[in-house]
Amino acid sequence: MIYIIGAVISGVLLYFVVNKCFLVYKGLSLNNHKGINNMGKEHISVYLSRVSTAFYRFFSTEDIGDYTSMFPFRIRHLYILILLFIALLSLNIIISTFRKDIFRGILLTLFILMLPIAFNFIFIMCDSKVVYTLMLYGQSMIFVYLVFLINISEFPKFNINRAVYSLGTSLLLFISFSYCRYANINYLKAEYEQQRMISYFTVMVTKIKSVEGYKDEMPVCYINPGNKKDATLKNLSKFELFYNSPNFGVEESINGDFKKSGDKWYYFMNNWCGFSPELADEEDFADLPEVADMPYYPDDGSIKIINDTVVVKFGPVEE
Repeated sequence: MIYIIGAVISGVLLYFVVNKCFLVYKGLSLNNHKGINNMGKEHISVYLSRVSTAFYRFFSTEDIGDYTSMFPFRIRHLYILILLFIALLSLNIIISTFRKDIFRGILLTLFILMLPIAFNFIFIMCDSKVVYTLMLYGQSMIFVYLVFLINISEFPKFNINRAVYSLGTSLLLFISFSYCRYANINYLKAEYEQQRMISYFTVMVTKIKSVEGYKDEMPVCYINPGNKKDATLKNLSKFELFYNSPNFGVEESINGDFKKSGDKWYYFMNNWCGFSPELADEEDFADLPEVADMPYYPDDGSIKIINDTVVVKFGPVEE
């Protein structure tokens, strides 16, 4: 037990030491993305409070948000059955171990009780508000643990062994099929979203190149590029229950999270529509009187040539 605890603590310490050495060597510092720069620096009371969060997330199947909904729809019912099955098999192994050696039985019980923390350790490392789907792969170990229990469980009667294998295999198959179906729906939504965005930006490129007086060498200036609006572009109602990153919704997709990341939509237009003109500085045009009189894209007159530059004016700046 001391060896295992020491190995875990050593691994965590090794991470911080190696991380610090590379940062010092490169003269860099961690950014604040998802609280990565604060990992390991919070007060001990904060980490103790996060332990309860790790346990809660292990047993809870409620819809806790787009980012961390790992057991959506009917999958959550299968997950509850798997938890109950795991609990019964774990209890059987604990009882068998206690009959052989009380001390080993106590250690085994403690280890099993610590599994929710091990599977959901990300909730201890950082605040649950910054946890998203790709950080939750530890939860997949629940299914690995079930396979492990099925393989080591022994019962005095052969029929019981066969029932355990059959039930465990059935649960894993059903939840695998459910995840495959769920993944296919999400991929279908992603395909729809991508084609819609390609169509949207293709139309924009066409309108830009069709403006009177357009020349191929002209730079383009986008005014308020993070506030694109289009009343004719609606959300896909049949897919609203399915979360797809980075396709959060219509406005988020066409704006490409411009305010946070800078220019994802611009790269999308370049990669998928083949349009990558020289960009003019927005500040040089935003305050011009003729720009102030322009309507917002896609209305007629929202694209004009001013000072040999194509100016495209999007929605107003949101406070």
